[in-house]
Amino acid sequence: MAMKISLIDVNSRLGSICGAFLLTFIASANAEDFPALNGSIVLELNNRTTWVGPKHTQRNDLFLFAEANTALQLTENWLVRAIVTLEPLADPYPDKNRAFENEDVRWKDVFIQYDNGVAGFRGGRITADFGFAWYGAPGLEATTLAEDYAVWDRMGASGWYRLQSDTFGSTTVSASMYSLDTSLFSASWLNTRQQKTASRGGPSNTDSPTSFAVALYGTDIPKLPGLSWQLALLRQQVDFVTDSSGQRVYSVADEKGASANLQQRIAFDNGIDSTTVGEVVYLKDKGGIPGASGRYLIVGETLRYGRWRAQTALTTRWLDGASADSSRDRLFALTAGYDFTDRWSCDAVWRQARVFGETADSVRVRLRYQLPF
Repeated sequence: MAMKISLIDVNSRLGSICGAFLLTFIASANAEDFPALNGSIVLELNNRTTWVGPKHTQRNDLFLFAEANTALQLTENWLVRAIVTLEPLADPYPDKNRAFENEDVRWKDVFIQYDNGVAGFRGGRITADFGFAWYGAPGLEATTLAEDYAVWDRMGASGWYRLQSDTFGSTTVSASMYSLDTSLFSASWLNTRQQKTASRGGPSNTDSPTSFAVALYGTDIPKLPGLSWQLALLRQQVDFVTDSSGQRVYSVADEKGASANLQQRIAFDNGIDSTTVGEVVYLKDKGGIPGASGRYLIVGETLRYGRWRAQTALTTRWLDGASADSSRDRLFALTAGYDFTDRWSCDAVWRQARVFGETADSVRVRLRYQLPF
């Protein structure tokens, strides 16, 4: 009986998906009126080959990635946005090849938003402003270690206010209050990733939105053209954590964090466009464990010339604490890419990662298509 209920639930979700996409394309035909739907669909074919350990054990992973980013524009200032992705939601076995396995659809962000050009807010399943490299480190395969401090899969609200100055350019102040999302939105549609529960504990896994992040973001500085920056702080409440045996541990501390990043873009006369990025992040009582910490340093560079681009990124992570997880890890990625058209592109990356003393080299090739609507 439980299996029948599960299949009915899956079919219901798939039906809702199909209906949403149908409404998207119907409404986008008359996008000048309100309400209107717009957004983009990204489709990717990826192949990653990895060599792990001193014996260079080889593993091949062929997979799809797709993302639908859809906004229902209710009025000039109000919208509802839903971002949905299709991707592998489970890691492959270390010594086993995989082709299109463990693919599933999940909600990324779902929220309602108001923005009048000066101030705004959003509420729902959100991602808080904290750091940059966890999603924007240059190139492919460059974000893995920085994802430690990504504040995603949260349920709450955030607001912002934009300041304009002849001296400092555009400065945005933002604040978010949230808790970990344990609703149905936290489960993947085919249940490869199960719904999160409060019983696991951990940072911001609380009954109410008592965790917060605040950030300052600056750009368009008249005397420093091409420079942008962000400073951010966070505090995530921790009621308890669970150990390896599943037992609750109440000797915990709230996780605190600080981040700072700079980005500098320079357009040279010879047609080369350069963007340099740097970020530092510090987490105190990481994961809610008293005395544990994480320090991160990320530097990267993107060079563009015509339809060609070259990108490199280096991430160094220091994990400290009274546990076996103390480690110094490193990730280096070198990417080359070419845009065939405004919609079609191809990228190839070589990455070397040393994590908890084990070194892995990988090569990934990606063919990408993006369709705005």
